[in-house]
Order: sequence, then C-alpha cells, then structure tokens
Amino acid sequence: MGSDHVWLLACLALATTAACTHREAPTQIWHSPSGKSYHVLASGPVQGKGWTGVFVKYDAPSEDPQALREAADDLMNALIKAANDRHADQIIVTADYAPKGRKGLINTSHGYNDVYERGHDGAWNHVYPK
Repeated sequence: MGSDHVWLLACLALATTAACTHREAPTQIWHSPSGKSYHVLASGPVQGKGWTGVFVKYDAPSEDPQALREAADDLMNALIKAANDRHADQIIVTADYAPKGRKGLINTSHGYNDVYERGHDGAWNHVYPK
C-alpha cells in the first residue's frame, strides 16, 4: 500500500471518529413569542417536489412527548412570519435529543419531527405526527 493510500485511510479514520463523537454545538439561542429559549442547531428554507417550507432543528432537553409537542408548537409560532413571507406551505420542527452521560466512541441522538401545513384558509395545522 502506497503512502498516499495510508494517508487517505488515516484521514478517513479521523473524519469518521470526529463525525461519530462530535455533537453539533448550538449555533443560536432563539427566544420564542412565549418567552422560552431554545438552542437552535440549524434553520432555513426547505423544499420538496411541489412544496416549500421553513425548518428549525433544536437541541431538545428531554424526550418527553408532551414537552416535545409544546416546544414544536412554540417554535412553529416563531416561524409563521418567515413561512408567510416565503409563501411556504410547511413548517418543520425537528427536535434533536442526545442522552446525557453517555461516553464512548459512538454516541447517538434521537430526532423527532413535527410538521405543520398551511390550510386553504391560511391557518397552520399540525399534520405529523397525528
């Protein structure tokens, strides 16, 4: 094996290790209309075949279903103006939960999505999960 191959394998091993152990750091703190604060990992426009939307991915402090839904509703309300300005059809809120206290080479996180769709009357409705 040539030195170029060894160098490439070393770089791939390092990148894989970094990707498996690295947790995205919050990039922004968002303050919702309700006054709650969220650690936002990513946000922006999205589009699919025949639809457009806006999304936010945040660092969820727990996996409690009621807390996740309340946070999703809260963040959806924070995104309504951006969605309306873009004439978007959907708002997607993704909660990213990483269990605390796990230490190891590979750490996992769990993602939870809530999808809101603009109705024909202009009102936003929660459509996923039901």
